[in-house]
Amino acid sequence: MLPVKIIKREVVQVTAGKFNTILLQPIVNAGSLFKFKNTINVWVTDDDRKIPIKVATSIFIGEVGAELYRYSGVRGKVGAKIE
Repeated sequence: MLPVKIIKREVVQVTAGKFNTILLQPIVNAGSLFKFKNTINVWVTDDDRKIPIKVATSIFIGEVGAELYRYSGVRGKVGAKIE
């Protein structure tokens, strides 16, 4: 299991909407793929579901990112979504 550092809470806007999130940084060491130690940022919803909303990192060839475009099949309301 990868250790994770909790950085802060923040509101994040992605294509799927605006969400209350928690910014996490998995603890990784610099090496063959990652330029710097702890350069992966993961934003998850600030609710019980902890749905990944956005990911960003720097690797040896540049920067890579992903964000939630849409979601479906989720039972009930996503509590962290800001309407």
